[in-house]
Amino acid sequence: MLRRAIVLFLCLFCSLPAFSMWKTLKTEAFTVFYPLGREREAREILEVLEYYRAYAGELVGAPPRRVAIVLEDIGTESNGLTDVANRRILLFRYPPSTGELGYHQNWWRLVGIHEYTHWGHLSGAEGLPAVLTALFGKNMAPGNYTPGWLKEGVCVVAESGISPFEGRLNEGLFGSYATILAQTGSLPTIVQATYNMNVFPGGTGPYLFGGQFLEFLVHKYGRQPVSRFFVHYGASILSYLSPALPAVGLDRSARKVFGESIRSLWLEWQLEVMKKGVSFKRPEGALTEHGWWLNSPVVWKGGVYYQHSFPVKPAPFSTTWHHQLLRLDPESGRQRIMMRSAAPFSGPMRIRFDKLYYGLLEIEGGYDNHFFDRFGFTTVLYSRDLGSGPGSARRLFKESFRTFEVLADGSILTARDREDTFGSEIWLHDPERGTSSPLLATDVLVSDMVADSRAFFVAARADWHNTQIFRILIPGWSGEGRSLSGVNPADIRLEKLHDTPYQESELCLAEGRLFYSATYGARRTLYEYEIDTGVVNRSVASDFARSPAWDEENRALYFVGLNARGEDLYREKSLAREITVPNDSAIQGAPSSVELSLPDDAVRSGGYGDNLATLLPRSLFPLFNLDPYLSSYQAGAGIAGTSALGDIRYVLVGYYDSYYQQPQIEADLQINVLSPLTATFDLAASGDTVSVEFIELSLTLDWLLYRSLGKGLSSISLGTTGTLVWDWLDGDSRILIPYTLVGFRGAASALYFQVGVYCLHDVDESDFGYLLLPGIYSSVVFLGVQLSLQASLMYDLTDNTWSLPWVPPGYPDELSGSWGGFVSSTLSIPLLRLRGGLWNPGLYFGDIFLVPFVSLTFNQDRDLQGSYGGTLRLEMKTGARDEGFPLDLYAGLGMTLEGRPLVLLGLEIPGNSGGYARIHSNRRFPKPALGQ
Repeated sequence: MLRRAIVLFLCLFCSLPAFSMWKTLKTEAFTVFYPLGREREAREILEVLEYYRAYAGELVGAPPRRVAIVLEDIGTESNGLTDVANRRILLFRYPPSTGELGYHQNWWRLVGIHEYTHWGHLSGAEGLPAVLTALFGKNMAPGNYTPGWLKEGVCVVAESGISPFEGRLNEGLFGSYATILAQTGSLPTIVQATYNMNVFPGGTGPYLFGGQFLEFLVHKYGRQPVSRFFVHYGASILSYLSPALPAVGLDRSARKVFGESIRSLWLEWQLEVMKKGVSFKRPEGALTEHGWWLNSPVVWKGGVYYQHSFPVKPAPFSTTWHHQLLRLDPESGRQRIMMRSAAPFSGPMRIRFDKLYYGLLEIEGGYDNHFFDRFGFTTVLYSRDLGSGPGSARRLFKESFRTFEVLADGSILTARDREDTFGSEIWLHDPERGTSSPLLATDVLVSDMVADSRAFFVAARADWHNTQIFRILIPGWSGEGRSLSGVNPADIRLEKLHDTPYQESELCLAEGRLFYSATYGARRTLYEYEIDTGVVNRSVASDFARSPAWDEENRALYFVGLNARGEDLYREKSLAREITVPNDSAIQGAPSSVELSLPDDAVRSGGYGDNLATLLPRSLFPLFNLDPYLSSYQAGAGIAGTSALGDIRYVLVGYYDSYYQQPQIEADLQINVLSPLTATFDLAASGDTVSVEFIELSLTLDWLLYRSLGKGLSSISLGTTGTLVWDWLDGDSRILIPYTLVGFRGAASALYFQVGVYCLHDVDESDFGYLLLPGIYSSVVFLGVQLSLQASLMYDLTDNTWSLPWVPPGYPDELSGSWGGFVSSTLSIPLLRLRGGLWNPGLYFGDIFLVPFVSLTFNQDRDLQGSYGGTLRLEMKTGARDEGFPLDLYAGLGMTLEGRPLVLLGLEIPGNSGGYARIHSNRRFPKPALGQ
């Protein structure tokens, strides 16, 4: 019987989607996990990583180390992640075509070198740190105890060092922004760069400033001394003190290798940027004063329409992103918000025939990944009629396109990636009829397209080349969709305008000229191509400019320029200064297919079994938890592991609980093989050395049904938790908690509504209890402040009496009743920006907020507990590791409903779950007096 059960289990397991959908390719250094049908991409990843792995490790002084690579399909999201604790690297398969990440000749080379450099840095250790890393896992490697700008900066240097036509240091934005800050005297100190507190460029800051600083060290001392610096740090036991005291960690290693401290070297880098930036030409006369990110300006009837994305910081350690579509009247300077969006913009923006077309990012299911629960990103295209006023947006269609163009008859062309090979498919859409049909498949990846009745241009790139401008020649082309009907794809030709290794992108077609941005000479600015003569002119004087938009009426060129605040809108008359397009193709540095190819006997194939083989424990960690309310502690240790795909995770801990004066064991196993359905098994047991006194076994099923980035309904989750309790003191229980979570989103607000039912069966007494648990949480950001509201209700359907779990400040005991509720509201108001601190010791002070609050608890007998007041909250960060450890320091005054004054002092850890979250001081389930 047991044998049959085992066979049946194995058959069911083997039939699971993950078992058959994920395959592997393996060499001695890498195991690449890929979804079924993606073998071509997996093979290319393997070839590129094998070719460059020695280079990637050389800069951080790390020998090649074996690691798992997971090819994830997240839709149109482009990224890579290194999970050093679980010895895996995640690579998202969508090659970016815009922004600083879009400057690459091969996506796998850029992201692969970046992430493999992370792996070498974060896993490398020698001497005593190597012993600790072997015992406790890769998280103990000293590289993990460094600032974010060092972790990201060295990877940016590595990705940019292979080719002058690839990487963020060669794209133009990083160097231009550092130079502008130098010219305005606002380069960040090492403290400001370390703690990165919500100033432009936000999350890009560690990459930008760290990359610039590490590049300075490489240029001054050479790659080998920089490598020795990382080796020295990774071999020093004092490195673990570096977050608190960089003087004995980073600074000590820097003095040993470079002869100077990190702080001193940072000041030298600032002086170097100031010297180099003397001749840099900044744009003048900004039309806006937004800062942060602007995109895709278009001109129509004297107005300029553009997109603006920026963060608002209304509460401690809380940031809300805003996305707006605006109209600017250049003459009066008046701006009008046309639309506020909850979702980021995606793709370009066009105005054709009194209609504004734009795309918004969206989420949908069905993608091959576990990182994002099989959800991925796509784009929804909208149109808005400008001729009849603002009006409402019309949803046209959803498609994972990179770019689009609207033709003279209202039909729409889109470019989306081919599934079977590198390149793009061009599709023709008729929004009125709701029809779509493929027009052309090409082996270049199209990132932008513009067309009129005379010409049709695209920005596209072949693999191992940068984005270039092509003219598309179509027999009978008239600028309308009708002219494409019946065209033989074989008759369509792509003609490259220039032969240059630099990037050309962001197209604007007007009056016989094609305006575009390019990185000629490693500076991104604007150029124009005269269609009839083939002459190329520089369009603006600024050394950084992008996103051109031509104003035919005023004969002026609008563009997005850079200043210390970020990006803003500028306008200049066209320079029309003729240039010669540089041709440096001989130094592109792309390896040949022969150099990249691997012998067949060096590559082995595998399947889901390779994923199961990665489940060995990845980390051993000490555990210590204090409970000040019960004056108790828990002390012990645990092990944890995660499969390479991330579809199986587990934690096992054992510890001594001083409150119960007995050992405890907890185990947690999470399986999302059937993602977005997640199953979590929990086991807890306690007792003395002779017998077990308490066992808790539970299963939680959570099903994420729906997600959306748009306004309105944003998420739906269904779930249930079933628990069996064997308690030798209080009796056995069976508990079932089904729940539903529904989320709503506005442009700057969020609302979550949860309903749960707590069903309790007392086995010994044969009694039942049913408790209804609805709750709501909402927040809205307006005028730079945040209003939050939380309300919960507990209602026993069988009239049992419970202790209500909510206690407002100022009350020692909770209320009890068969039903009751809780309402709490806060208003967070920013008061003061400090944004400064110390390097030794690592300490940072951010913003100060005033937070008035009110809390109220009630029951069915109209008993009330309530308090109100206000606190001053100071953001703090300690430790020069990543971006610092967050601490929320607060002090305030309040009053209870009975008039008792309150003094509120404390220190909170934002987002802290108290270590291993399942540890709690009283594991017994609350039980009402059933039958009352």
